[in-house]
Amino acid sequence: MKLQLWIINSAFILVLIVALVLSNLFKQDPPVVHINAILQKGDIKSLEVAPAEALNLEKIYQNDVFGTYVAPIVTAVKKSFITPIPEPQTITFNPPPEAKQVNFLPPLSISIKGIIAAAEEQNSVVMIADETNKEKMYHLGDRLKDAEIIRISRNKVVLLRSNGQQETFYLIKEDLSSLAPERWNNIVKKTNAQNYKIDPYAFLEEVETFGSFMERAAILGIAYSQGNQIGIKIGDTKDCDVANNIGLVQSDIITSVNGINTSESKNRTQLYDLITQMKVGDKIDINLLRSGQNISITYELTKLEKIFKKPMPAGIQENKKPNELPMNALQERDTRIRDFSKIHGKGNRGNQMSDLRKHLLENLHSRLRNARGIARR
Repeated sequence: MKLQLWIINSAFILVLIVALVLSNLFKQDPPVVHINAILQKGDIKSLEVAPAEALNLEKIYQNDVFGTYVAPIVTAVKKSFITPIPEPQTITFNPPPEAKQVNFLPPLSISIKGIIAAAEEQNSVVMIADETNKEKMYHLGDRLKDAEIIRISRNKVVLLRSNGQQETFYLIKEDLSSLAPERWNNIVKKTNAQNYKIDPYAFLEEVETFGSFMERAAILGIAYSQGNQIGIKIGDTKDCDVANNIGLVQSDIITSVNGINTSESKNRTQLYDLITQMKVGDKIDINLLRSGQNISITYELTKLEKIFKKPMPAGIQENKKPNELPMNALQERDTRIRDFSKIHGKGNRGNQMSDLRKHLLENLHSRLRNARGIARR
């Protein structure tokens, strides 16, 4: 019996020892609480005391404990639904920029030695000699020093300088046409101050290109009034034969042609196409401003009868031999050419043309030699 009790006690002791060992192995320290950290991380605002509400005296008056409060009378303000008329804004116009003063360049010291005028102006050739008398061939668009050749006609060459000025050089100072001032009688016939008749075929023979028309009609450019385009302005017509013969005066402003306004660029292109397509029998009506007044001029395209004979001044009779037959148009022209040759000489022009042909042939021969030399290489 004692043996059994000892076994039981030993078992209890062994269990106790195992429990103590296990409790030491799995023992954990309790967490340490830091009060200062909690206070720092916590909401400090919650510790602040809310301020006391401000005392509202108006509520005390409204409660009227003693019956002395009198409520203020609020008067209704009548609201106007009519908006005031805005004051007009003053429009200020910017003054146009001052025109820059153009410094004119001295004329080029060149001379025209010869001109070969082709049907197309791009194919025309001019021989020009510089101040050293060195001759060179030029075409339309070529540059000569600071100038560019912008026109080559039968007797003159027009150059445009770097500052915009134009210079005209003549092959012969007095052209053969000066012997026949009545040539415009075969082109334009004036009926009255506001009606003209124009022969379109003769006009195209006299004025070959549109650039020539603008130059000889003294078309200066666009006219402006208070910053707006109002038309096409005519410049100085002193030496402009087209302007003088079709009734245009300096400072005229063409406002419309056949009812089409000329102040817009797209309309000007339309007008050019319209006029170039006109036929005999059509009319061109232009409206222009002249000294502040509106004037209308009508041009009728018609075939004019040619006048070849130059009218004699009043009081002077033409000397004719007795029984002399009248000359026809070709004979009259040949007679005038002979008279011109007698006055101005025929040899100089012939020498110039022969020299020009000689230079052209030499130029062609040199080009052929260069081409053959390149081909042999």
